[in-house]
Amino acid sequence: MPDAVIDSKAKWNRTGIQVTAGTTYRLTASGQWWDASHQCGPDGYDDPKLARYVRWRRFVSAKWFTLIGSVDGRHEFVIGSGTTWKAPAGGELRCYANDVAIMYWNNKGSVTLKVEAQ
Repeated sequence: MPDAVIDSKAKWNRTGIQVTAGTTYRLTASGQWWDASHQCGPDGYDDPKLARYVRWRRFVSAKWFTLIGSVDGRHEFVIGSGTTWKAPAGGELRCYANDVAIMYWNNKGSVTLKVEAQ
């Protein structure tokens, strides 16, 4: 499968990668991106100054700017810098940087995602 570039400014990144229900995949991500002035990798970051905004993150239980995946915008899951994941449904793998939905305007950079069927 080709690598996918995940843009931090996009609310949804269509990867063009089709996953099959019941298949296990190894996903690995690398690179750096910025949430305003916070630079981090795909595992995201914590900032106590942003604690009051956590409830508005798209994936509340994951850190700021953690790489999140989904199947066709459903079945969201944490990818971070890497995970092994069994697809619950078939469809296109879509991804985003975990942020508040109205705050993508101040993001910059991208990470690269590699997907391998196991």
